[in-house]
Amino acid sequence: MAEFGKGDARWIVKERADGHNVNSWHWEAKDQTEWAKKRLSELLADIVVLDDATGSCKLVKVDSISGEVSLQSRKNRRFALYELDITVKWEGQLFDAEGKTDVETKGTLRIEDLSEETLDGLPTELTCDSTAGRRQELKELMRTKGADLVKKACLDFVKELKAAVANGLASDDAAVAGTGAAVAPAAPPQPPPAARTNATYVTSSADSTADTAKLEVDYSFPLNPHFVYESLIDTNRMRAATAADALIEPRVGGVIKLFNGSVEGEIVELVRYSSYYYFS
Repeated sequence: MAEFGKGDARWIVKERADGHNVNSWHWEAKDQTEWAKKRLSELLADIVVLDDATGSCKLVKVDSISGEVSLQSRKNRRFALYELDITVKWEGQLFDAEGKTDVETKGTLRIEDLSEETLDGLPTELTCDSTAGRRQELKELMRTKGADLVKKACLDFVKELKAAVANGLASDDAAVAGTGAAVAPAAPPQPPPAARTNATYVTSSADSTADTAKLEVDYSFPLNPHFVYESLIDTNRMRAATAADALIEPRVGGVIKLFNGSVEGEIVELVRYSSYYYFS
C-alpha cells in the first residue's frame, strides 16, 4: 500500500462540482430571475427615441419586472423557461422654432408577456398622460419607434439567455456569455447512438404473434379549441408545456418527437381546430 499522500493520482477519487447531479442527469432547475431583472434593466436603461432640434424622447427608468426565469436541465440537456411582464417609464418634449419647450408629456410602455410563445410579436401596451395638441406626436413616436427599440432590447436579452444555456452556466449567479461572466466550457459533441439499446429484444406489433389491441385515450381540455389545436402543433409551445425538447412538423406525415426524443410518432390526420391524430 502506498504511503499516505503519495498514491498514484489515477487512484484518487476527487470531489466533483456536480457530484450532487453528475452530468445534469436528473431534473434540475436553477432560478435566474434576479439576474434577468438586472440584465433587462441594463439593456433598457436610457434608450433614446428622439434627440435632435425638434425635441427629445427617451426611457427614464424600468418601473417593474415581474415573472420568472429559470434554467432547466435533464439528461445533460439544458433549456431556458422564461415568462416576464415588463413596464418602463418614458418622457418626451417637443421644441418650438426658438428651441424652447413647446409641449411635454410622459407615460409607460409595457411588454405584457415576454416568453418563448410571443417572440414573433411581443404584445405591448402604451399609456400617455396627455395627448392634447402636439403631445399626440410623442405618443405616436413611442408607439412605433420606441416600442421597436424596447422589443429589440428584450430580444437581445433572450439571445444572451439562450447563449448561456448553450455554454452552460458556471454557477447560479454567473452572467451570460458576452456580459463578462464566467461560463463553463461547452461539452464536446457526443456522437449519435448507433441504435436504440432495446432494438434487439423488443418485437414490433407487426411481427409479433401475440394478441394486440388498439388503445385510444381521450383528454378533455377546458380551453378554447383553437388554442389547444395550435398548441399541439407548435414546437415551441410543446417545449414550454413539457419542459423538454420537442419537434413537431404540422402536416400529415410530419414527424413528432416529444420529451427529448423519448416519444416519437407521425401525424396521420389533421382537421384544423377539430382533430389531430398521430401514432408512435
